[in-house]
Amino acid sequence: MSNAEGLSVPALPEQVELSSNFLWRLEMKLVPKEIEATLPPLYSQENVADPVAVIKLFHPCGRYTLYVLEGSREPDDDLLFFGLDCDELGYVSLRELESIRGPLGIGIERDLHFKPTPLSGIRKRGD
Repeated sequence: MSNAEGLSVPALPEQVELSSNFLWRLEMKLVPKEIEATLPPLYSQENVADPVAVIKLFHPCGRYTLYVLEGSREPDDDLLFFGLDCDELGYVSLRELESIRGPLGIGIERDLHFKPTPLSGIRKRGD
């Protein structure tokens, strides 16, 4: 791909859209297929003393953070997660997360540098 001056412009791996205030933003795919394939199914860590969080999702303009422990596709093809949401364990769907927009129009993002971490380590750090 090249721009008007003929300079090479790298293709973006994610969808780029023009927001209502004319600022460019990058829409992140929260759970790509290759990450979903490694996600433990719901209830698989139910009897594990120290379950492992495999994905960290967060809102960059707020306190919200979700450490995903497990997830499975629902009959309607939505992805249901179980994890540590701020300070408590619970369920949330991918559609719910994708619908969240903060005051700046920014949505939930995935921590690209997060490594699977036991829940005890997350609670100890106080993230």
